[in-house]
Amino acid sequence: MISPKQNTLTGTGDGLCLLMKQTGIGDDVHAIPSLSQLDDATIFCRPFTRKALQRTGARTFEVRDNTAYNVNGYEDFPEEIPLDLSFYHLYKSRFGKIISLNSWSCWDTDEVGYSRTGMLEYFAELIGVTLPDEFSYREFFGLREREPKDYILYIPESTENWRTIPKDQARMLGVLLGRNFPNVIPLKHCETFEEMINVVDGAKAVVSVENGVLNLAAALGVPVVGLHGATSPDHTIDRLKRYGEFKEENVLGSPPPQCKYPCYRKHERGMQWVKTNAGREQRCCGLYHEPKCLVQLDREAVVEALINIGE
Repeated sequence: MISPKQNTLTGTGDGLCLLMKQTGIGDDVHAIPSLSQLDDATIFCRPFTRKALQRTGARTFEVRDNTAYNVNGYEDFPEEIPLDLSFYHLYKSRFGKIISLNSWSCWDTDEVGYSRTGMLEYFAELIGVTLPDEFSYREFFGLREREPKDYILYIPESTENWRTIPKDQARMLGVLLGRNFPNVIPLKHCETFEEMINVVDGAKAVVSVENGVLNLAAALGVPVVGLHGATSPDHTIDRLKRYGEFKEENVLGSPPPQCKYPCYRKHERGMQWVKTNAGREQRCCGLYHEPKCLVQLDREAVVEALINIGE
């Protein structure tokens, strides 16, 4: 059961305001150890993660369609707060600092941060805190000792095309996993963060591309097999070993010779371009193309990794 945490944490939030409406689950997982150090912060975030992030002791507001809703009924805030160009000018005197994370769309803020490699350490630096020496995600979420059931979660897709296994390859890998292991299932739609935590924590193992669920599973100590194409485990789930041991096997795709691995292709910030014979530049792969590195993922290696992780 996830319930609000009493505001008894020590730290120096200094009236920090975080605009996190466009962060993903993986970003939120890596941000939690830093946020747990704040005793005076206000967080504007998606409904899916608000209930989890309010355990930090911060004030949390639920963002829907560029409007923040005061669902907790804070007396010193209105019921609805428009998150538009007027937000910074109306509230800058109320907060010591306003930071927008992954919100590059027209907000005036004191600072803008982006998802990037080494997110665990980067987020601490961004909000000006020191990562705790010890931290337990399971304790933070109020979870007891793991009692895994008999299912394995298989997640070949991400919210972004460049991290998603193409459909045909994903189907063939799913068939192969089903032949070798009983009860391999997809992640069902979860209405709340609490529901997702319970489903992920109950899995015997998680086989997934680089996404928020993979990071959440690793944080909770669930054995994981990470399927990496343009991303590297060195900068994502491996970072979470700072706060606990978990069984991990990683299977890397085979990028074409012209690719630089890891490339983190995303929009203009990480997109790799290659020269064609005609001298023009074009995307090697990207948002609307099949990622070549994941097309060439070794399916047998995935099965072997899952076997190794169960030993």
